[in-house]
Amino acid sequence: MEFFGPWEIQLGELIDLWGTKLTLAGTDNADGEYFPVSGQPLDVAVTGSAWTISVQMARPDDDGGQAWDPRELRRSTRFDRMTGLVVDIESGLPQGDVVGPLYFYMHLVCVCRAPGVAPDPVPNPYDFTLPGRT
Repeated sequence: MEFFGPWEIQLGELIDLWGTKLTLAGTDNADGEYFPVSGQPLDVAVTGSAWTISVQMARPDDDGGQAWDPRELRRSTRFDRMTGLVVDIESGLPQGDVVGPLYFYMHLVCVCRAPGVAPDPVPNPYDFTLPGRT
């Protein structure tokens, strides 16, 4: 999956039994393989004119070792007033859809950090709430 410009990648949710590998390529600062762990934070700031992200899931191979299978990625885009442009990347099946020995689900939250796209962190100018009152 291809991206352009500065982004911040965060782990939203991860459920896997064998291991997951996140690969970034073509970046200016963050090329490499990342091995996210469920319940542990993952926060990677990425810059580059054009770069790619891919996900692989580990599985046992026939020789008793480990093999990596590429995973299909689904992308949805939204705009949050406070965060800005957000791309949600999902792979695998959400919890409850399937259970088996190779069950896998990952949700990445990618936030655009490009100037002009990310909102300025200013308070809401239309908030007329008086301090100490609800």
